Amino acid sequence: MPTSRPPLEFRSIFLRQPTQRTTVRTGGSAILAASVLGVWLVPSLGWQAIFAVGAAPSLLAFLLQRLLPESPRWLAVKGRRAEAEMAIRVVETGTERALKRSLPPPELSVTAPAKESSWADLFGPLYLKRTLVVWVIWFATYFVNYGLATWMPTLYRTVFHLPLGTALRYQLLTNIATLGSSFACAMLIDLTGRRAWFVAAFTGSATALLALWYTGADTAQHVLILGTLSNMCVGTMSLAVYLYTPELYPTRSRAFGVGAATAWLRLASIIGPTVVGTLVARSDLATVFLVFGLVGLAAALIVQLFAEETRTRILEEISP
Repeated sequence: MPTSRPPLEFRSIFLRQPTQRTTVRTGGSAILAASVLGVWLVPSLGWQAIFAVGAAPSLLAFLLQRLLPESPRWLAVKGRRAEAEMAIRVVETGTERALKRSLPPPELSVTAPAKESSWADLFGPLYLKRTLVVWVIWFATYFVNYGLATWMPTLYRTVFHLPLGTALRYQLLTNIATLGSSFACAMLIDLTGRRAWFVAAFTGSATALLALWYTGADTAQHVLILGTLSNMCVGTMSLAVYLYTPELYPTRSRAFGVGAATAWLRLASIIGPTVVGTLVARSDLATVFLVFGLVGLAAALIVQLFAEETRTRILEEISP
């Protein structure tokens, strides 16, 4: 290994920002593409067509398994240092080509101890607080996001009696605006820091929803404007939390930590839409926005008080 370079475990830190931006852009574009297909397919072929189209990309899993590179950190921990060196050189070369300059050597080098994954990596003294906080982030994000996004076209039709095509176009406008906020997140979150962005996103979403509750959500256009503002905020969270969570756990247990956290996404995606349906049937639409706004405010407060900031920190320093 060349002596001009530090140990390979620490050189991938240079790729954190470009990788984050690419992932956020890809996720936002996929949501928009799904909305466009919905506007085009549902009125003519029915909602079943969306499920058929959504299942098709699963065939790519067989191809991606062969094309996706393995983590250099994981390869190094397993003693496969030649493969790890090759993987990190590919990453460094691509980054230098994109930046059009050579990468400087890191000023700090930290060695993480070789350990086996254990429950302490989620619930031990170092990780318990961040585990509970990130679970709150996942649940609150997708409770608000899935709860409202799943129902909005239906609410436009049943509460405001808009035609199906118009209802779908309204949701498409919301998703176009959310794609723009996702780009902003990708470009700015490494400047603002994770915690500040998350607090602002939850607070912004909650403010828009509470405004809808306070004013009574009286027209479809009113709901479209404030609902879009809310979705623009929480939509950035639904992408950025995928990138924040792996930063909180060491390589040996990163998949375990992320998998446990995303389980709360599944629970929220069940509870959120159920809450909307129940409240609309038993109360009114304004109450829906009150409940979802309060969830957003509670999440903002928890993140502000307890979330771990990971900006500019080496992963081995954050999660030994």
